[in-house]
Amino acid sequence: DEFESQKQTAEKRGSKTLHWKGEEIPIDVAEKFIRIAKKQFENPKEPIHKREKLNEDEILIIKENAEMTEYVEGNEQPTTINHSFSQIGNLNSFIDLKEHQVEGIAWLQTLQKENLGGCLLADDMGLGKTLQLLYFIEWHSQFTDDSKPYLIVAPVSLLENWENEYQKFFSPQNLSLTLLYGATEMSKEFNREEVARLQRKHIILTNYETLRTYQFNLCAVDYAVVVLDEAQKIKTPGTLVTNVSKALSMDFKIAMTGTPVENTLVDLWCIMDFSVPGLLGNAKSFAKEFQNPLKEEETDVKELGEKLRNKIGIFIKRLKKMLRKICQKV
Repeated sequence: DEFESQKQTAEKRGSKTLHWKGEEIPIDVAEKFIRIAKKQFENPKEPIHKREKLNEDEILIIKENAEMTEYVEGNEQPTTINHSFSQIGNLNSFIDLKEHQVEGIAWLQTLQKENLGGCLLADDMGLGKTLQLLYFIEWHSQFTDDSKPYLIVAPVSLLENWENEYQKFFSPQNLSLTLLYGATEMSKEFNREEVARLQRKHIILTNYETLRTYQFNLCAVDYAVVVLDEAQKIKTPGTLVTNVSKALSMDFKIAMTGTPVENTLVDLWCIMDFSVPGLLGNAKSFAKEFQNPLKEEETDVKELGEKLRNKIGIFIKRLKKMLRKICQKV
């Protein structure tokens, strides 16, 4: 009701967009949201059935962990792991891994070997996150006996860099590259043949807009590893791009960003809920425990940060550095 009221107010002002919780939404898109919501509220216990076609308004529905913790991956999580670095032989000789990169790759490899489903790599810009991720994917493709693809989602401005870096770092490359952005003939409707063409061992490079537009096919593929570059793109719970990212099917998922907290700690919650669903509980409880106390002067920010650090544990890299930044912001 509040959303619809603000949409109507924006229309009366002659505005073509609606500002809602930090997002700028075109009026026509807001109208689609309202139609879908009203249709869903007619039968709140079940997702809108496929036979009730909404054409372009149809979207994937997930358990968002917004007010209740409905979806959790994994049971009891370990508090420590012993990093073990596994080397590959096709890294080009002129590429030298720095100590922190070896540590980061070993961390990724160990999490995957221990069947721990995902993580957040939060190194600052310029510390070689791309090389770490590509090394991990190349290692995984050589030492894992399956034929699943690898998906890398990044802003379109960075996709060419991913392509160039993969060709630069490794010789020979163990995987072919499939570029899936810009003009594409993929159907927006679910298509078994298109899904089957993607379901093979290769790297798919795409951007967030393409992922959202072609969600029915891209989310039907079973991936070995999914990487979200500039993962702050999914910092807002409940948005289309956030929900589509969480709807992907994968064995291991990696969020990477140097700025996991741009506005509030809920940004971090949302990214972690992609990486390790349920680890930080639901968004409402998380905000009450960690975000709301920051508004109170008597809150010990350092103690709060350490509490959050302990809760996330082994599933984030460079956490101490990040928490110092949080404290400085506050």
